Amino acid sequence: MDTTLDQPVSVRAFRAHLADYLRQAQAGSSFVILSRGEPLARIAPPDPVLPRAALFGAHKGDIWMADDFDADDADLIAAAEAALEP
Repeated sequence: MDTTLDQPVSVRAFRAHLADYLRQAQAGSSFVILSRGEPLARIAPPDPVLPRAALFGAHKGDIWMADDFDADDADLIAAAEAALEP
């Protein structure tokens, strides 16, 4: 856990101002919650959510596959079977 850029916050302060810290985290700030000077937890902004359209079909037209890519290659099969024989 890289805490070099995280703002240290005591448990007591975090509890007292929970809504404020969560709003700041949502805006991009990150915090390390300290208990007796020791790191206890890290509060950070959420990961960005990609729109569903960006996930499915994002590379449509970028990928080409040969018509015979899944065709049986008799020489290749024979070589593989020969390699398996003792």
